[in-house]
Amino acid sequence: MWRCVLITLLLLASGCVERELVVASEPEGTEVFVDGVLAGTTAKGQPVRVPFDFYGTRQVTGRCAGYRPVRRDVELCVPWYQVIPLGLVTDLLWPGTIRDEHHVTLRLERRGEAPPAAEVAEQAQDFERREGTQ
Repeated sequence: MWRCVLITLLLLASGCVERELVVASEPEGTEVFVDGVLAGTTAKGQPVRVPFDFYGTRQVTGRCAGYRPVRRDVELCVPWYQVIPLGLVTDLLWPGTIRDEHHVTLRLERRGEAPPAAEVAEQAQDFERREGTQ
């Protein structure tokens, strides 16, 4: 009798919550860093998927050649079904997998072209002249 109860409990205790931070970007080919660690590179129609265990604030950074880097603080909020005591049911007893996805899109701006060196030197000389006369 105890064996049947134990086997039944083990079969029922198959709950699982899969948590992912899904990061898309414009443009594609952006390197994505989460909390300073390279998580991957976006591709056409392929965001970077980062699994996580704990909710809270994550720093998400995107870098791509020819674009200004973007950094965002992303708040990963606890969904209602993960609040205690419901979290115990969904983590341990729910008969299936619950997917908790948090989506973020990083939009990088194209870098402007650098001004010619002669123009920068001229601006520096103008600045020196103005500061030197005061």
